[in-house]
Amino acid sequence: MQRLLFYLSIFILIGNLACNSTSISEQSKINNDSIEHRNESKRKTYSLYKEHKTQTIELYGVKVDIKFPDTVKGYIMVLPGWNFPRYDWCNQSKLCEKALKQGLALIMPEMGESIYASQFYSQTWDKMRKTLTRRWLTDTLIKYLQDSFGILKAGQNNFIMGLSTGAHGSGLIVEDNPHLFKACALLSGDYDQTALPMDLVFIATYGRYQQFPQRWKTDNVVSEIHNFSIPVFIGHGLQDPIIPISQSKMLEKKLKELHPKQIIVTSYLPGRHDYKFWDLQSQPILSFFSDQIPK
Repeated sequence: MQRLLFYLSIFILIGNLACNSTSISEQSKINNDSIEHRNESKRKTYSLYKEHKTQTIELYGVKVDIKFPDTVKGYIMVLPGWNFPRYDWCNQSKLCEKALKQGLALIMPEMGESIYASQFYSQTWDKMRKTLTRRWLTDTLIKYLQDSFGILKAGQNNFIMGLSTGAHGSGLIVEDNPHLFKACALLSGDYDQTALPMDLVFIATYGRYQQFPQRWKTDNVVSEIHNFSIPVFIGHGLQDPIIPISQSKMLEKKLKELHPKQIIVTSYLPGRHDYKFWDLQSQPILSFFSDQIPK
């Protein structure tokens, strides 16, 4: 539904794409006014006292909730869907409650309308230029948590999960950092945008697929799948009207071909693109993560 609203709001601008010149450099400079480059003085941080169950930090204007259990056994970075609030998982499912009871802390950034692109281009629409890139997660948030609080470091019990566009982002983060996470969970995501050439969110970021096919192969989970060998849980609703289940089945097939010994758990059940389906996956995902923690 969130993506459908986006399509309606920007459809009237589609004619602007025809004005983009194909002669403009493929590797245009990243917008230095993007949120990860804001002045250091705008950063606000708060101490992470574990006795306080939820702490919020603010990095360059971006809020991140961190929820701690009484005893921490591991950390889960939770990436929201496109334009979903960071706290949706807690408000619309039992994930947060169950994770904390099982000793798993939650790191929940406000990602807004990000599609986890690595950079922007001259053809990128202004609306999308205002969103966070994947670099904000890796170079700002993860690095800050590692340096300032000693969490999300390699060797710790780190996990990552996401739904919808957040699943797309989670896959890319795993491929960017193949040794940082012990396992991941991907729900209702898209993993090869070249199979979705009319998706306006991707068009608004990369330009038309017919003009810039190589761009569409970057920020593409399937294109970088050789770096994706950690245990993975893949879930998708059989009646999903937003992102076809073929995306998840294609990812599963590619992973099995390239990494035959990889631990892959799938959950293809009746359901749509909503929290009714995603909530059903919460306990199986948490059990899957817990199985990866050394006893």
